[in-house]
Amino acid sequence: AKDSEEDGESPDRLLRAVRLHIAEPNVIEENLLRGSIVAADYIPVSTDRLEEMRTEPVFHKVEALHLAFQNILQIENLSGFDCLTKLQMDNNIIEKIENLDHLSNLTWLDLSFNNIAVIEGLDSLTKLTDLSLFANCIRSLEGFDTLTHLNMLSVGKNLISSLDDVLYLRRFRNLKMLTLAGNAMAADADYRPFVIAHLSFSDWKSGGHLSYLDYRLVEASVVSAAREQFQDSMLELLDKEKLDDEAYAREEERRGAALVLVVAGIEGVNTLMTDMIAANLDADKLKLLPGYDEKVQDVMHLYKTMAEPFIAAKDPLVQERQQSISRFETTINERREKNAAESIKLITVFRKKYKKLAHIVDADDIDLPDNILQDIEGLRTDLKVLVVQVLEMQHQHKSVEDDMIAELENICMERKRRVNDSNQDFFAKMRVDVNEFIDLMRTDANTEIDHVEKIAEDAKAREEANPSEPGDQMEVNFGEFSPETVEFLQDKELVRNSIQASSDFYLAFIDTKETEILTAENARTDNLIVKWNSDSTSRDRSRTSEVVRISQELDASISSLDADVNDRQ
Repeated sequence: AKDSEEDGESPDRLLRAVRLHIAEPNVIEENLLRGSIVAADYIPVSTDRLEEMRTEPVFHKVEALHLAFQNILQIENLSGFDCLTKLQMDNNIIEKIENLDHLSNLTWLDLSFNNIAVIEGLDSLTKLTDLSLFANCIRSLEGFDTLTHLNMLSVGKNLISSLDDVLYLRRFRNLKMLTLAGNAMAADADYRPFVIAHLSFSDWKSGGHLSYLDYRLVEASVVSAAREQFQDSMLELLDKEKLDDEAYAREEERRGAALVLVVAGIEGVNTLMTDMIAANLDADKLKLLPGYDEKVQDVMHLYKTMAEPFIAAKDPLVQERQQSISRFETTINERREKNAAESIKLITVFRKKYKKLAHIVDADDIDLPDNILQDIEGLRTDLKVLVVQVLEMQHQHKSVEDDMIAELENICMERKRRVNDSNQDFFAKMRVDVNEFIDLMRTDANTEIDHVEKIAEDAKAREEANPSEPGDQMEVNFGEFSPETVEFLQDKELVRNSIQASSDFYLAFIDTKETEILTAENARTDNLIVKWNSDSTSRDRSRTSEVVRISQELDASISSLDADVNDRQ
């Protein structure tokens, strides 16, 4: 026990872990899930309504699950609970937070009294306001940056030892209730004022601070005293945060600009000319040519004046694409909900008829009606009719979905054609500008080659006319040209080959980028249609299988009812 305390784990924590692992871990399966469906706190429901909620064929309308005290080891099999807002999984043996990404509507999550060591797997749960990780095995506060709406956080009775971990919580400006008691950090003499000071902000006088720490009210006078106590460290922290915020803003601006291009399907176009020239292996040689840098600046400026309106013109096309997809998704989901609701209504009506007949059969204090067997047989006939109706509804719905997806494909193909035409025009103009840049460089290079040759020939003629003394070497004045430039220009073949190689490289670079963008645009459209066709087919199969399963369950219930009647007779 002594060793355990020194390691930061209390003996009762270890004993609890041992006790929890004695039993065979429970797997989250359908029966457990259905039994764990509860009403959201703000919706009072009757016992009958709760039973209906637990027997509905799909889970997408369920808002709350109570999976506490179930000896669950792994979070899994929660697909379909798209509208879940409250998930209670306390007092289990969970070791890892996982498989929650799709529960993006969660606002309340309780994972207290488990064996979780790392806070992770919460990035997509951005609507969370209440999070409890009380009594786990967590050693540091990190891994939930995106939960900016947190109002209540309970991480007490864990293994957090450093007060500096509290600084991580400064990003959660909506945090009002915090529990840290039970961690090693809470034994520090300055624990409470440190937390209160460092989780208060510039608007602390108007409420910009914690309201409760470890279930105790935090008053304004206490905040003032705590900030005074840690004034120096707070000033240093604020300076550091200011610099971090400025760097973050610059990086976000850069990422935002890059993301715009990615969404528009033209990633890298804003720096294409710069990247292309920088990647040219002959650039170092061409820099020796007089006026090269000015020509590069001119062509880059020309490219910028062409690229900026091209990029800006993509925004309406992106908006148009997103709006058409959004309209499609809204419409198809509405139709799916309507189809499911109509099917559930038919099944619910049948279940009520079954329950009414079952109540008569189960009533031992009254005699069975003479026509009870005929009624049961009629119920079986009704079930067959129900199955045909629901399957036919699903078939019609699938046919409508197919038509909707085909219409979406036509819209996307037409938009893709316009996008690709626009891209093709842009790259064609870029090739023209690059060719003009190369032609100008070639023309000027030839002029400079001739100029250097003329200087060398004139010097040679003067030397022949006025021979120098033996041992003297005549110096040729090439003006502002460096020796390296003169040497390069005197090798005409090298100059011309370097220019031609650059031309070939630039055009190939443009071709590669154009092909990359064209391929990505085609894939974007194709993948969208494949995705929806696959989703529609998968859902149709799932719905059909669900209808068959329900019909088999109901048929078995009718057979059981029939057997009960025969036993009583």
